[in-house]
Amino acid sequence: MEGAGRMTKQEFMAMSFPYELKIINCEVETDFNTITGIMGDAYYISDSKYPYGDIVNCKPILHSLSDLTKEIEHNGEKFVPYKRLQFDIDCDGQIGNRIDWGDSHSGIIFPTEFLGDILKLIEWHFDIAGLIKKGEAIDINTLKINPYL
Repeated sequence: MEGAGRMTKQEFMAMSFPYELKIINCEVETDFNTITGIMGDAYYISDSKYPYGDIVNCKPILHSLSDLTKEIEHNGEKFVPYKRLQFDIDCDGQIGNRIDWGDSHSGIIFPTEFLGDILKLIEWHFDIAGLIKKGEAIDINTLKINPYL
């Protein structure tokens, strides 16, 4: 999603705390952990009183935006996400309302009425920050096991 491409991994992960975001620490192990906090460059996982590792070494497990039109399973329920959202998805995989002021001034805006939908995408672990493309997250479809089931 180009419109949210400026969101950092730390910002995205902080927004995901209430939704049990799964991560892999690529330097230490291949097990999934749930991130519960961030302080500076360190992150915390469930049942940890001390920083677990450097945030640079962990990658969140996310759905790519192409999964919006596919059936997913979340909290034991199967559904097609885009059917539950108010905003449109265009042919480029963009979500929100496309605006164009001419020349190089165009982009995506998210009216406040879409805030609930954006939060749903975060809850369903969708990559609204473009982290997969940047190599900062792992596409859930590349894993043998879905850690959210």
